[in-house]
Amino acid sequence: MGQCLFMDTVTIQNATYSTLLVALNAWVDAYDTAGIYRYWAADSANVNGGYPVFAAIPCITVTGSDTITVCDSYTWHGTTYTTSTELIDNLTTLMGCDSIVTHYLIVNHSITNNESVTACEDYFFGGQWIYSSGQYTDTLTNAANCDSIVTLNLTIN
Repeated sequence: MGQCLFMDTVTIQNATYSTLLVALNAWVDAYDTAGIYRYWAADSANVNGGYPVFAAIPCITVTGSDTITVCDSYTWHGTTYTTSTELIDNLTTLMGCDSIVTHYLIVNHSITNNESVTACEDYFFGGQWIYSSGQYTDTLTNAANCDSIVTLNLTIN
């Protein structure tokens, strides 16, 4: 005879040893904590030793957190964030229980700086000596580990 399984949910409120679990050899277990419990059970036609087989699995809310550090902006679920914030992810585990993840979003910012300099013969910029007038760009990393872009407008006289 094949085994048919079904899943059901039992909610125990203000529990005082409510019976939830019946297993082999008339073993009875009780839960005395209020909550939502999910269990798998064989159908009533499939019994073992005259007793239905039940396995109770309490629904446990799984929580976690992480930190996401980005430069300038972060897009999450279609929304773009440009400032630091908390993002909450409400998920469901394979057993149908709640799983809540808090993402601490840290948005650091790039820096853009423009400089105009007039020099007599040459000018040291971006790790090299420059001998002619023009516009030069150097990309550095700032203290927040984001790009800092410096644009130099150099005039050599």
